[in-house]
Amino acid sequence: MDDDARDEAARRRDEAARLRDEEDRDLFAIRRLEDDMAAEARDMEDRLAGLRDDEARAEREIVDEERREHWGHEPGHVPGWPGDGAGRPPAHRRSGRSRSGRSGP
Repeated sequence: MDDDARDEAARRRDEAARLRDEEDRDLFAIRRLEDDMAAEARDMEDRLAGLRDDEARAEREIVDEERREHWGHEPGHVPGWPGDGAGRPPAHRRSGRSRSGRSGP
């Protein structure tokens, strides 16, 4: 084998090694990006879970506040009026008439 053939073989080996190194760097960069994206996805999932917890806590606080404001009844339930079990004022109060049937107070 002459010197030119040996030089050509060395150049091919060097080029192949350079290409392998470049490919390894590219693969490592891809893995690093994938790891970064996976970490970001985990972080986003954690923040989303925190937001869900905050939302549930806020809803419970609203319901509790409404219960306090509505004398212990469920939100949206009108407190009962004296003498009427349906949660409405007695009929004479709804119509604006007195119990005697006359208008006015």
